[in-house]
Order: sequence, then structure tokens, then C-alpha cells
Amino acid sequence: MDTFNQIEEETELSKSKKVSCSGVGGSLGHPKIYLDMGEKNEIRCPYCSKLFILETN
Repeated sequence: MDTFNQIEEETELSKSKKVSCSGVGGSLGHPKIYLDMGEKNEIRCPYCSKLFILETN
């Protein structure tokens, strides 16, 4: 298995369909943005590809 090209993607559960993301934090992050899941139960940050999933329990 080629692990060199694998990218570890971060996932975060959310209790709200509206989330904010600023990357990994500090100088390694990106500008803080606000995302709205709309009709779906998940959304991916266009900067860092972090996946936000609506917690449905």
C-alpha cells in the first residue's frame, strides 16, 4: 500500500448545520469562513477539506 500519497482528512461532528472553519489553527490555518450545510447533513471546507457532519442522535 502506498502511504506516501495518502492525505489524512479531518472530520468534525456538529450539532448545527452552520459551522465555521479556520484550518488547523495558528499560522498553519486559513481565513475563518462560515459554511452552511443547506439541504445536506455534511459539508467540506473548500480550503482544508475538513468534513463537517451533522450529528443526528
